[in-house]
Amino acid sequence: MIGAWLAMLRRRIIGPILFHQNIDTNTYQNLILDHFIEQLNDDELQLALTSSGICVKINNLQVPEVIRHGSPVVLDCDFSLEPLGDDELVVKWYKNKTLVYQWIPARRPVGLGILKGRLNLAYAASEQNYSVHRALHILKSGPDLSGEYTCSVSTLKNEDERTKTMLVFGECLS
Repeated sequence: MIGAWLAMLRRRIIGPILFHQNIDTNTYQNLILDHFIEQLNDDELQLALTSSGICVKINNLQVPEVIRHGSPVVLDCDFSLEPLGDDELVVKWYKNKTLVYQWIPARRPVGLGILKGRLNLAYAASEQNYSVHRALHILKSGPDLSGEYTCSVSTLKNEDERTKTMLVFGECLS
């Protein structure tokens, strides 16, 4: 994937800046913002600083590698927002690239597909409003829940995602 960034100001264009990876907060600040800010005059700088967006970064994705059939499990996606805010936030979970959960702050979380009816949607992973429903609390696991789990956290300005694999094993029959 190749990404491009440019800024359109009243009378000119700054950029483009090309990149070949997902943009996290550090890359955004170091690669794009620094380059952009260096090229602004005082009036443009004031305008840019008052209209900057929210950056998101996944700090830790907790998905157990192996769990026992029938046991409950929590898959957690700890993330941070800079600056803090939840107006533009969407948290999504995928199993094997299929959407299975979505939460938008100020709305109720939704379990979809294979996880519909199998989640504790009232589970609170955090006391912070913008991340309270970031995790999946699976009430009872089964072998059909083995696979790759991806957490995607996005705003209108950027996105971060991480993937881990979970195996659910059952009892051996003799």
